[in-house]
Amino acid sequence: MPKTLDEDQVFEWHNLFPACHMCNVKKGAKPPVSLIKPDVEDPEPYFEIDWGTGELEPHPSLGAEERRKAEKTIQLCGLQRGALCEKRYKLLLRLGRLLIRIAQAGSLDHLARQDLDDLLDPQTEHKLVVRLRLKQAGADDLVEEDRRRFRA
Repeated sequence: MPKTLDEDQVFEWHNLFPACHMCNVKKGAKPPVSLIKPDVEDPEPYFEIDWGTGELEPHPSLGAEERRKAEKTIQLCGLQRGALCEKRYKLLLRLGRLLIRIAQAGSLDHLARQDLDDLLDPQTEHKLVVRLRLKQAGADDLVEEDRRRFRA
């Protein structure tokens, strides 16, 4: 509930929504809708990424209600903004290069390990992109490592 519509909800835990400044501005004072709350539910099953553009899309396996929730989250938070898509795309390229380097070497050299540690750092932006790309590459062990580090 936007504070402009009900200021008594400002500090109610169930009403707080973690968002960057830009997403919060995009959300604005619009009436409440059901959005994906990444602090409460895992956003990974809701989305897929267009590998060529970095755009988020609702996952095709979603039911009608979950699809609407994903679409509303994308729309209301402005998750298709050019700068966000570009960041996601660049991250996809970086991950792709790293995965090729690891495959060619057959193991992690020192530089590859440093790059991977940076990507698996809980502070790294766009964890959804990291995990979806690692899943696509079949690196489930790295996805689980990323989750462990994020929860720690």
